Amino acid sequence: MRQILYIILAIIFSVMAACTLKKTEPTVWVSPHLNDKSSEVCVILPFDNSNLQEHKDNYPEAAETVRDRFETALLEAGHRVVERSMIDKLISELEFSMSGLTEQLGIKVGKMLDADVVIFGAVTSYYRVIWGPVVYTTVGLSIKAVDVETGVIIWKGDHTKTIFWDIFDVDSPASLAREVTKEIIATFLGKTTDS
Repeated sequence: MRQILYIILAIIFSVMAACTLKKTEPTVWVSPHLNDKSSEVCVILPFDNSNLQEHKDNYPEAAETVRDRFETALLEAGHRVVERSMIDKLISELEFSMSGLTEQLGIKVGKMLDADVVIFGAVTSYYRVIWGPVVYTTVGLSIKAVDVETGVIIWKGDHTKTIFWDIFDVDSPASLAREVTKEIIATFLGKTTDS
């Protein structure tokens, strides 16, 4: 009897979610002064975890996971990316003499690694909620790419996506992060080719 009730609730909530869920699209701004920096060498700095504290506690890997998914999506799109271990090693050495990862430090890291573009990112949402038979996962990120030579922002984007499942079809925030990063990069590439 209890299983039947859960199934009925799952169907009701799934239908309600499908009816109320609006499709979200990435918001991307591209500088008119891009100068084809999109195909140059990129440094992806460690992402900030701007998640709510309760989600930071439950998903301490959020920033690193989304950074990894973003790196993969950027590589799949044909971009050149500096090896993450080189970036992290240089940052840890430089942070001893400075306090925290600032934008100036990020640009300095980009210059030291002979990169053309430095990418800053923040995970704004990363969690899964289970409420009875209904499960939803949300992933959001904010990205900014800065020209190392000039310090000018060449593109910036934000994207948050929520997916509803029932208890029998659960997916993780890491899987949704893959979709979100691919969508934001595809939107960026679409804007650069439309110009």
